[in-house]
Amino acid sequence: MRAKLKALFCLSILLEVVSCLTISLDTRSTECFYEELKVGDKLAVSYEVVGPDKTIDFRVSDPQTNVIYQADKREEGEYGVEITTAGRYEYCFTNQDVYLSTKRVMWNVHDIEKLEKLMGDDDVPTEGALAPLEKELNNLIEGVNYIKDQQSYMRSREIKHRDTSESTNSRVKWWSILQASLLVAVCIFQILYLKHFFEVKTKHRM
Repeated sequence: MRAKLKALFCLSILLEVVSCLTISLDTRSTECFYEELKVGDKLAVSYEVVGPDKTIDFRVSDPQTNVIYQADKREEGEYGVEITTAGRYEYCFTNQDVYLSTKRVMWNVHDIEKLEKLMGDDDVPTEGALAPLEKELNNLIEGVNYIKDQQSYMRSREIKHRDTSESTNSRVKWWSILQASLLVAVCIFQILYLKHFFEVKTKHRM
């Protein structure tokens, strides 16, 4: 009974393991975030820049400030690592562009702890002694993480497509306004030209 209660408690914790965040990055700016991790933990970060024609730089550093992963000029990406050195890990997003507008970045952070740690050191079973419920919970952890990943991915794609559509509509609107303005200008020019033409012709007759 105690094992079942612990399993349900682990499931409630699991719902908070994955987080989806959004930030705005101005030109020539960097935003960094930190995760305190222990040996055996797993850290996974997936990100996407929302909006048309936008890229971002991404890097991950270990507790000794050594860059262990870097990806430049990407619209989206992901990185995962199993922690072998305990400490504070840093991951940063950088907007290197000078002339483009502010960029929005959506990302997921997965701080995945082992099932044995969630259950507590005093109740850690061996692999062969895992109860059926605990095995199902282990599978459920992977399933929930996958579902959350897919939901976050679909949400980011929806935002990206919406921003692209809004940008396209804005360009079409301004292009239509420009065409209308040019048409009005041509009409005014033709009217003035014809008026001037008839005035000159009338003077010559006189």
